[in-house]
Amino acid sequence: MKNTSKNITRNATQDLDSFNEDELGYTTRVLIQALFPYRRSDHDKVVRQMGTTQITIHSLKGLPYGKYPRLIMAYLITEAVKRKNLPTDEARKIPMGSSMNDFMRKMGLASRSTGGRNGNLKNIRDQMRRIASSTITVEQLLDKNRDLGTKLDIVKSWDLWYHHNPEQGCLDESYIILSEEFFQEIIAHPIPIDLGILKSLSKPRSMDVYIWATARKYVLKYPLSLTWAQVQRQFAPETPHTAEGRKSFKQKFRATIAEVQALWPEMGLEVTSEGIVLHPGQPSISSRRHYKELR
Repeated sequence: MKNTSKNITRNATQDLDSFNEDELGYTTRVLIQALFPYRRSDHDKVVRQMGTTQITIHSLKGLPYGKYPRLIMAYLITEAVKRKNLPTDEARKIPMGSSMNDFMRKMGLASRSTGGRNGNLKNIRDQMRRIASSTITVEQLLDKNRDLGTKLDIVKSWDLWYHHNPEQGCLDESYIILSEEFFQEIIAHPIPIDLGILKSLSKPRSMDVYIWATARKYVLKYPLSLTWAQVQRQFAPETPHTAEGRKSFKQKFRATIAEVQALWPEMGLEVTSEGIVLHPGQPSISSRRHYKELR
């Protein structure tokens, strides 16, 4: 997806009573830890830790990676929040469209899906399989005398139709049924995000930084400082922890911040010689509108 919206700006203090419904989306707290790799990985699990919370994602089909899983998960979570007042079994059944291009449009992607050996149709199908086989484990590392955790399958079942012609429809609409546990996690802890920003970002790391920053803003009362080592552990754990690796990461991360700030100028993320500082302020989606939507 090409980034065609770099001149778009967001006023984080705007009155969101007039906010575009199509741009109001959601994520959930277990996905703000940059769980998905940015590139294909030979590993079948990723472990992230922030404080006493450790989150592990495991997938028998291989870990989801790149931009598409982030957009797919944003769509699934947003639809789950929108459907939360339906009977639970119906709410958990997320419609995926009657064709691949229909699904692409639901995700807000302007580009048409293409078939062929290297087309994005093949890539999307692969990422959907990886997501469907993924399990998230959340553990609280409290002390040596106690273990506390939760295991969440993302998907319970699915019926996804693919065709070499991405405009080819089918009689039955494709769907994904979220697991009961993941659905309950979503509706209990939804975090509002601006889908306009998310879809306009060109790199998966930029998507992760945006989601992390706007989620933190909802609870941040004092400046949050992270060292470069902490930032690298969260957003580039695969980068070698060498002088050359750290130098390369810092350069790339500065470019990442610049891309997010071009779309969200009020982000309030400062780069220092020691690391980064996220300052308190309005998230990219006003909490006032968020709570109105959830009532």
